[in-house]
Amino acid sequence: MSVVIEPLSAGETNLLSTVKETVAFCRALGHPRVVGVLADLFHMHQNGGARDAAAQADALLWHVQISNPLGRRYPGAGDGYDYEPFAQGLAGCGYAGRVAIEAQF
Repeated sequence: MSVVIEPLSAGETNLLSTVKETVAFCRALGHPRVVGVLADLFHMHQNGGARDAAAQADALLWHVQISNPLGRRYPGAGDGYDYEPFAQGLAGCGYAGRVAIEAQF
């Protein structure tokens, strides 16, 4: 079994609200093949964190969720949000996994 921990926005939890602290928690557990990190652009934006923060997870980044964080809408060209720093962060840590869209209509 694998466990992926998703840091939520600070308004939703008082524990593990950034990628950085979730990575530190996972490393402290000492099970790098069992416990990993999920990076969600919506929560990262809500916390005011760097959009390239997913790169901080390095090999512990196991799953990614994306939406336009300005209303949690489907991402799209010309939607008013710059996804490039987030994409560069993913590329920078070598992430080659799936990216799920978690958005509202």
